[in-house]
Amino acid sequence: MYTRCPSCGAEISFEPPANRERLPEDYKHRIRCPICGVTIGVKLNKPIFAQTTYPVYANQPVPVQTAFEPVLSPSAPVAPPVQRRRQTIVTTTTQQPQAKTKTKKKALSEKKSGVGRNILMMIFSLVFVALSVVAYLLKIGTIPKDIVAESYPWLINISFADGISPIEMMIKNFDYVKALFSADLGLAIVTIVPSVLFVLAGLNFIVAFISAIGKKYGRAYNLLMSVILCGLAVTVFFIPYIMLQKAGLTIPILDYFKTCATVDGCLIYCIAGWGVLQLFFALCFIKSLKRKKKKRA
Repeated sequence: MYTRCPSCGAEISFEPPANRERLPEDYKHRIRCPICGVTIGVKLNKPIFAQTTYPVYANQPVPVQTAFEPVLSPSAPVAPPVQRRRQTIVTTTTQQPQAKTKTKKKALSEKKSGVGRNILMMIFSLVFVALSVVAYLLKIGTIPKDIVAESYPWLINISFADGISPIEMMIKNFDYVKALFSADLGLAIVTIVPSVLFVLAGLNFIVAFISAIGKKYGRAYNLLMSVILCGLAVTVFFIPYIMLQKAGLTIPILDYFKTCATVDGCLIYCIAGWGVLQLFFALCFIKSLKRKKKKRA
């Protein structure tokens, strides 16, 4: 026989007692729901035989009509329906992180790798660092100046790109640096410009190297650093002119440009041009790394 649990709605099958014909009218048969555990009192009606006549065949029972009314026992506890809602909430929250990870993987697959851009920025920064190192080696005599003056006269002007000597001077004689800043601020700033260029170029090289390993390219950071390095490189171009003005030798700016345009002074043009070229590529790299979707015909 079957009845339905009024608490969880599950259909329950049970066996009625053998002596149900002898039971009183108000007797309730107690059964326990296997789903929610609620005890149910089921009122058993006595079997009512149909008045219709049926042909009797061999080994065929007479059909019996029964009616059962499930009655909830007053002492039976009612299961709270909040458990189902909690289960659904838990299942939805566990599915959300999986959906987010799939979305992140899809977004990463749609982007190009920024390794090429970072390598190019590393090259630009490495050239600035190399110029400072070569200028410092020429100053301390590790690279002989006589040989350079005979074979590579255009390399003599690289001394204006020396960014290591001012740092060494700050470490060894900081009082002199303080006196220089108090005496002539403009000259002191011009003196430390190559050092700032050397330090920032080295920092940019390290950042670009780490970004190349991570295959990411920071467009805003590289644009900002390129603007700063370009400004410092252009300032290095004007250091000889500023030094001459501080020494009392007034030279027209056009004559200074013409002097630097010769073979011996072309290197200082190259330093400024290298910074401008880095800024140009940084502006080109503002374009997003997202892949273009091909239109299907």
